[in-house]
Amino acid sequence: SHPLAGLPNLEERTPPEPLSPAAQEEASPLVGLLGEYLVCCVYSKSWNNRDAALQKLAMSLREGALPGSAAHEPPAAFSRLARALGIVFKRTVSDKNVQVFTSAAGVLQAFCHCGSQPPARQQETKAVLEPLLPALAERLGESNARADSTAREAHLHIARMPGVGAAFAAQSLLRPPSKRTVPPRVYTSRLHLLGALVAEVGVQPENPHGLPLDPLMKLAMDWFSNPQAEVRESVVRLVANCFARVGLGRIERYLANLRQAQREVFDAEFDRVVAGTAQPMQHQVSSPMGSASSSGRRAMAGYGSASPSPTPVPTGGSGMQAAVSGASALSAASSGGGVFGGGGGNYGSYADDGWNGSGGGGGYGGGVATTPPPGRNASARPGSVPASPPGASGDGPRALGFADAGPAAGGACEEYEDDVPEFTCQFCERRDQSFTPEALDIHYWRECPMLTECSLCKQVIEISRLHAHLLEECEAEEQAVAAARRLVRGACPLCRADLGGCAELDWRRHLLQGAGCPRNPRPLHRAGVGK
Repeated sequence: SHPLAGLPNLEERTPPEPLSPAAQEEASPLVGLLGEYLVCCVYSKSWNNRDAALQKLAMSLREGALPGSAAHEPPAAFSRLARALGIVFKRTVSDKNVQVFTSAAGVLQAFCHCGSQPPARQQETKAVLEPLLPALAERLGESNARADSTAREAHLHIARMPGVGAAFAAQSLLRPPSKRTVPPRVYTSRLHLLGALVAEVGVQPENPHGLPLDPLMKLAMDWFSNPQAEVRESVVRLVANCFARVGLGRIERYLANLRQAQREVFDAEFDRVVAGTAQPMQHQVSSPMGSASSSGRRAMAGYGSASPSPTPVPTGGSGMQAAVSGASALSAASSGGGVFGGGGGNYGSYADDGWNGSGGGGGYGGGVATTPPPGRNASARPGSVPASPPGASGDGPRALGFADAGPAAGGACEEYEDDVPEFTCQFCERRDQSFTPEALDIHYWRECPMLTECSLCKQVIEISRLHAHLLEECEAEEQAVAAARRLVRGACPLCRADLGGCAELDWRRHLLQGAGCPRNPRPLHRAGVGK
């Protein structure tokens, strides 16, 4: 069978180039385990081949098809697999193409799952993960929202892994960024992630698996001197999360050098914690329009869950409570979660049995404000990014989220061919000689089965990003959050079908193969897919 069997559009994929002489030595341990074709894809200069290889690896890991991945196999087999995947992760976690990074995170998730059982595997799994943590931390706060979210959820998944824990996952977060000068979003993204971990697992020694309080508070107070207000605000909320866990006595000494006006800011937040009115520690995501929006600064909530229970503050039985939200699972971020109701005209709605959408070709409804599969249009070719249809509002190409998909720190030094082929939809990968930039815009707007329209704000987004859109981007605010909570974890928002790990491949299979999603208002035959 084909080395990439199980992935869509195999007949349209370009074979990878042979390994370069420089790559052959590093890749030699991989060939016997993964096969030469797959290894060549991992090292390919084409992002599409790298992405395909990672999707195949994630699928094979989940199915126990790779030697050493099944729980019953001997330790030596798992050791060989772990060493090979360590080489793959070293190359792909820092990949400048965000879609490749997202797929690498899917492999990482699958590896953590097979490395958690039996317990004897856990130490070896940690040995593979530890060198990756600095690179993962450097991707937090990237201008591309998908990269930032993927890095965050990868940390959370590692923190939740049996035998690993939050202290291990956060070790690189408790150090300053590698660059001396970074945008404020780098600090806020790290602070929000630390706040989510404190809210979920607490601090040491109350929880041996929690975060170490001393370096956490020292880092927070050091960053409180940042000139940017959003960074200082994030520090205050992180400290309030610690207050909610351990009370004032444990953190008082870290606040001793504050001026009175500064201390009053913290005390006011502590009062809100006591009253149960504090804002949950949130994960700020860049607005698709390029600036932070109020709806994009919303607390994370779980699929189908009610508001999280407040956390008691251990201060002499005073009954203080903190409104601290938990964090969503890695699969939610990997898949993103988008809300789509159709191509215009009559818009969809949230129903008990899923997201209902009706197709149609009415008005554009506010422009395309998507976060597409990252990197599917390279920033090196800004002219190739599709513009909004005539009459659409928004920021045109940048609203699609491509121009921000730049290289990550520590990324590969080779020049990759990251462009989507001409006349090709970057979402469903349909090729059509009639796909001029204008025709592609219409395809995105009305036909692409990977996209839909949010019935609340009328933005056209990916179906896989429904949940994240509702929580972080949708202008409907409270109504959007309520709708997100009615979604089911690991399921299609249109039909509620179980999508397993919600990896990129799971979504593509569900939406593009066979008849596609039965509740998708954009049928495959209309989109010209699957003919």
